[in-house]
Amino acid sequence: MEFFKAEVTDAPSVDSPSWSTPRAMVFAHAVNVIIAMSTFVVGVTIAGCGTAATAKRSGRSSTTTTCAEVEVDVVGLGIEVDASHEVAVVATLLPLACDGLRRWHLQPRRPVHVTIHGTVDSFVTATGQSTDTLRAWTTWDHVHLLTLSSWQDQRRSAVTRRLAHELCHLGLLQRLGDERQAREARIPRAVGEGVCSVVADQASDRMGKDEVSAALDEGRSMDFVDDSSFAYAVAHHVMAAIAHCRGDESLLRLFDDVAAGATVTDALGRPPLAFLAGCQDGESQQSPGAGAGGQ
Repeated sequence: MEFFKAEVTDAPSVDSPSWSTPRAMVFAHAVNVIIAMSTFVVGVTIAGCGTAATAKRSGRSSTTTTCAEVEVDVVGLGIEVDASHEVAVVATLLPLACDGLRRWHLQPRRPVHVTIHGTVDSFVTATGQSTDTLRAWTTWDHVHLLTLSSWQDQRRSAVTRRLAHELCHLGLLQRLGDERQAREARIPRAVGEGVCSVVADQASDRMGKDEVSAALDEGRSMDFVDDSSFAYAVAHHVMAAIAHCRGDESLLRLFDDVAAGATVTDALGRPPLAFLAGCQDGESQQSPGAGAGGQ
């Protein structure tokens, strides 16, 4: 299926969707409405976050934190409501998001930069991505986020899972060895997004497996741009089913194999969607998400 074939982009990057803002609103010239939204509220404050503020001025704030002992700088740009608060939230939750990466061997291997953009214009300029559902874009060592006030789900647990998803993408890219190899790798989007959705334990954020299977049977098409909720749900449940049948380590083997040039079907020995129907004889069934971090 085309959904599981390689898609080539002009940069080693991946996105995270949000389907909370209408297409017309996001890219209207009145985009500053986003910035006027109420301040992002979660159960964290600057006190106790274990990070050190390094700069603060109008619309800009920065601090540092760590992910698996690797330094991460977090910068807020053009956030007119409360840049320091958004930076503190991300810096506080990011180490929690990193907790599950070690078990998957996906912790970052070099310093990481996180930029929170206060406007869509800033986000698009930095990433080159103008798909209106995007709220995050990850490259070799940089995670770009659109202001947290534009996210649909602002609960502490949901934000932590989203950060874990982005850091998983960064870990997968760095797993390829160097930035050039990451740029040249032909990774099917469904593989990267599905693996990171499983790593980040995002099942509760996705459409249910039975609903996905029924929609596939009815011929519903998969489109990361125009039907992102369905596309991400398919990717998640297929990868979760593979992990259930063959163990979590099979997801990293799959990623490595397709990065080396194999098709997904060849790497698995059968079509990926077939795993939604169940495991084959001889496959040891694992507990779903056994040992995974993220929640």
